[in-house]
Amino acid sequence: MHRFDFGDSEVELVQMARDLERFKVYSVLLTYAIPSTDYVPFLPSMIKVSKHLKFMMAFRAYTMSPEYAVRFFNTMDLHYKNRVTFNLVAGKMLEEEEKEAIEMYNFDKSLINTVEKRIDLADKWADIFFNKMGDRAPISYTIGNSPITLDLANKWTDYVIMHEGRLEESIDKLKDTKIVLTIDPLIRETKEELDSEIKYHYQEWTPNTREKPFVLEKRDCHTIRGNMEECKQQIKEISEKYGIEDFMIVTSQKDIYNILKLIEEMSRW
Repeated sequence: MHRFDFGDSEVELVQMARDLERFKVYSVLLTYAIPSTDYVPFLPSMIKVSKHLKFMMAFRAYTMSPEYAVRFFNTMDLHYKNRVTFNLVAGKMLEEEEKEAIEMYNFDKSLINTVEKRIDLADKWADIFFNKMGDRAPISYTIGNSPITLDLANKWTDYVIMHEGRLEESIDKLKDTKIVLTIDPLIRETKEELDSEIKYHYQEWTPNTREKPFVLEKRDCHTIRGNMEECKQQIKEISEKYGIEDFMIVTSQKDIYNILKLIEEMSRW
């Protein structure tokens, strides 16, 4: 997942692509938020400096028509075969951004003023998009954090992105949709290192409403922890127990070198 310190300029994004390619990362999620960068103009530059890395583009269904999405992904497929994948963003938003998104919506605002309505809209959108794309549809993902988003994944996407904490309650509800499990490994060189020594990013930004800034909470609950070999073994045990082959790193740790080394050592390519 695109991290705070990767940066958003073209130079920084190109360097990110180089670094992730070097450590054999399979894919990077380029997230969607109103204040964030539009990554689309920088895709060609990121693809040019990498050979294997895939770019998972996140789009909210209500922000683009199925017609435009078909056009976009047809173009990506034509010029960058299998390098651009699709994250269908369906429901949850931070409170302040949700308010701004509703204010900016150019149609009937009652269609998107709750999580449930946005998921319903995403379902109708996906029906048009995936049926129109047919066999040319990109590899697709959505986040499954509720029964209705799991239903959305079952109907439309190849993968559902899921947090460790929801795995037990959700895995039996999935049909042919595969799981991408989000994890935040804490890799320690020695047991003497203290958790208090781990430095985290705090990302502060103010929405366009300028009413108040907010801080994204650090993710310091690490269910996978230990030295490199211990963390690798814990991930293998999860994989074997649940049949999960894909993991996404979502972390606020400042130093991710050991995480990248872990990916490199466990990569299949």
